[in-house]
Amino acid sequence: MTSFVWKTRGNTSPAGKPRVYICAHPEDREEVLKTLAPEILDLQNVALMCCPGEEFLDAEDMKEMALVLVAVTERFLRTQGGAREEYRRALELRIPTLPLLLEQDQVELFNEVCGERHMLDPFSKDETALSFREKLGKFLEQILYGEELLAPGPDALYELTLSNAAYLSQWTGNKPVAI
Repeated sequence: MTSFVWKTRGNTSPAGKPRVYICAHPEDREEVLKTLAPEILDLQNVALMCCPGEEFLDAEDMKEMALVLVAVTERFLRTQGGAREEYRRALELRIPTLPLLLEQDQVELFNEVCGERHMLDPFSKDETALSFREKLGKFLEQILYGEELLAPGPDALYELTLSNAAYLSQWTGNKPVAI
């Protein structure tokens, strides 16, 4: 059993709340929790969880997560194993994942390391698009509670499954992945 650092609204018990795991490089975890927790907890009443220190989530505990938010930083992208292995494991277990770019100018490196995958980029300059907060809120509502996304939920989840399978195949040396 993995030990967790967790945050909830009002520091209430995490029992009964959807579990959202933050996958991050160990050196980024404290700052990521400090930055993301208030926004996520303002949007949804969840148990936001992260491993302490150099620990990483094992497969059994990963299965308990409703969503894995991937904190994409340069450390995450440039360090083999660890947090990137957690991300790969979440994809293998078909747990919904959402990479969040937390530093500017990381899109190209993210695509190079992780493949052309869906991610949220708060630094995006498209003023006609929804804000980062609105996109994050809609994604959380859909994954956690089945609220309608811009694309119908089954279509969006199918696209997410396909992109996860393509990514996993690329990561494992282009081996076939069952969907």
